[in-house]
Amino acid sequence: MATPGVGTLLGVVVICNLLAAVTVILGQVELLKRHPVDNVSAAVGVPLLVYLWVRFVVLAVRRSRSMDSQVPRYRTGEEVRLGDRVIYAGSPGRVVFVVGSQSFSQEFPGEDWEYLGRGFMLETEAFGLVHPEKPDENLHFVERA
Repeated sequence: MATPGVGTLLGVVVICNLLAAVTVILGQVELLKRHPVDNVSAAVGVPLLVYLWVRFVVLAVRRSRSMDSQVPRYRTGEEVRLGDRVIYAGSPGRVVFVVGSQSFSQEFPGEDWEYLGRGFMLETEAFGLVHPEKPDENLHFVERA
């Protein structure tokens, strides 16, 4: 059974926060109906804080999803990981780093390669170093290191 991703869990948190925000706002409206206040800031303060909190959570979810999407996956669904054994265009090879997950080997340190921004690096017998930005039909996962 697959475990839920960070994006899924944060999505649940956002929904819970939205429900809490609606509850707080409705409670504030009822309170104002029963006890009108002259100070507008008291009437606006709680909904504004709730809005800012929800906005923060939504931005966090978007950021986690964009980070999640930077981690490449094989066509079979497995995450591309450092050291994986692969076949690329018929040539055996291995994954020597993955930029999206910040997984670099000692041979290929991050400070030398993270400028690529995304993707991963393969070291293959026939082609040498190959930098796909995302897996394609030429890449086949063999096994984890």
